[in-house]
Amino acid sequence: MAEDRKLSEAELVRAIRFVIAAEYEAVQLYTQLAESIDDEIAVKVLKNIADEEKFTLESSCDYFIILHQMNNNSTMKVIEK
Repeated sequence: MAEDRKLSEAELVRAIRFVIAAEYEAVQLYTQLAESIDDEIAVKVLKNIADEEKFTLESSCDYFIILHQMNNNSTMKVIEK
């Protein structure tokens, strides 16, 4: 990201979408790794990490919904003018 300017609302929405997708992929990777090994301790650790990522993903989705609503409200204000 450029240091000489701030992100636009559209860029922020795209960035958050990308981060949410990356978190979803992380959950999938940790889960697949846990299912691919026999070491019980490592399985527990990987499943724990996956669970933490799921929590982060759920929170991120909640925040994204709020940002999306804010973005729609801004768009409506521009249309009304």
